[in-house]
Amino acid sequence: MGSKKGLERASMLLVGALLLSGCGNESDSTPSKDDSRSEQSDDDDASKKKKKKKKAKKSAEKDDGKKAKPSDDAVFTSRPPQVGDKAEQTSKQTVTMEVEAGGRKTNIDEVTTKQKIEKVLAVSDGRATKLEVSYAKRSKLKSTGGKESTVVEPVQGKAYVVENDGAGGPKVTSANGSPLTPEEIKLVEKDYRRTFKTPSGSEEMQKALLGAELVEGERVTDAEKAFASYFSEEDAQQPGKTMTISEVKLVYRGLEGEHAIFDIGFTMKVEEKGMVIIMPLTGQLQVRRVGVVPARMNLKGPLEVDASKMPIPVTLTGQLKMDTTEVFTPGG
Repeated sequence: MGSKKGLERASMLLVGALLLSGCGNESDSTPSKDDSRSEQSDDDDASKKKKKKKKAKKSAEKDDGKKAKPSDDAVFTSRPPQVGDKAEQTSKQTVTMEVEAGGRKTNIDEVTTKQKIEKVLAVSDGRATKLEVSYAKRSKLKSTGGKESTVVEPVQGKAYVVENDGAGGPKVTSANGSPLTPEEIKLVEKDYRRTFKTPSGSEEMQKALLGAELVEGERVTDAEKAFASYFSEEDAQQPGKTMTISEVKLVYRGLEGEHAIFDIGFTMKVEEKGMVIIMPLTGQLQVRRVGVVPARMNLKGPLEVDASKMPIPVTLTGQLKMDTTEVFTPGG
């Protein structure tokens, strides 16, 4: 009986920690309005190398930003949000693991799927201050020892208005005026807890990429620092859980149409109640050139778990796969 409880406790802790670490699933995509500009460096030796060095340049769109196109001499261009902008975000996280406690083993698989649509309702000083969020799907399919169960979260099929509460946090109300349960409020607040902060994490990433010198095949060190800083924070809504990002490696691979392509790798460490989960992850990041917002990120890697400090000795091994995409439709 004790070993069974140990298995259940270990799996709950691991899955909870992995959900905490859901990179790219939280909305923090408000483009910044930054008056500083980074001009493209002069072409002093075009025939010197096959690799052409490009310095991303900020060009604030003063009129119809929705029609902005990347110029030939800039990888990225800045675009402040506009009323009517719409983004459809889809993410899928798959965790497969084997848990052993007290001589008993079990296999646990969990697939978390999220699909939502954000629409900008209000902007101020180049930042979105009010959003409408519709959750088309938010569910978890879990298999433990071959037994499957599905959990549909209470926000699925519902729409909410999320706005700046005046202190950089989210204020959540129902889009149709109906009362909300505490669980609904908690879930939506968690998704948007960083969106209205100044500067937001995405703004720091945008600033780093806009000012970076991008050379195909070379690392983007300033953006690496911003990426690590953005994700390495303690989750205030879940005391006792901490997540840190280290060994970030972001390598520019060139352009594909309206996107800049990067190879990405980093090590994620999640700590909770005596359990330490280490995930060395690698994948690809696609960033939309106009607006400097991630359009897709996929990651995968092994789970390395240290549960030596738990009351019951537990051994866990597994794999993590994540895929997040965003389809953007400009408003204005």
